[in-house]
Amino acid sequence: MTLGKPRHTSPAPADVAAARAEVQQILELGMTAARDWCAARLFTSRRSFQQWEAGEREMHPAMWRLLEIQLAVLRAGGRTKVLAEIGRDLLRYL
Repeated sequence: MTLGKPRHTSPAPADVAAARAEVQQILELGMTAARDWCAARLFTSRRSFQQWEAGEREMHPAMWRLLEIQLAVLRAGGRTKVLAEIGRDLLRYL
């Protein structure tokens, strides 16, 4: 069995901002409310999220992956499809 090499890099600030903008669009929120939504799902503060967006500090790759999963949930509009996507991601590393 060979494990694939996972990506272990922090996202660019523009990627973090784009993720927040997508949340903002999907949920029809203002910028602050979208940051609050993202921060709550990452178990962090709005200020930390702002710092990631501004490039003042790096987001840990695991936090980025969690945000990607949360976005997938929003895009899918349901849990079943998201669980299937996560399962496919996991199989790539087996």
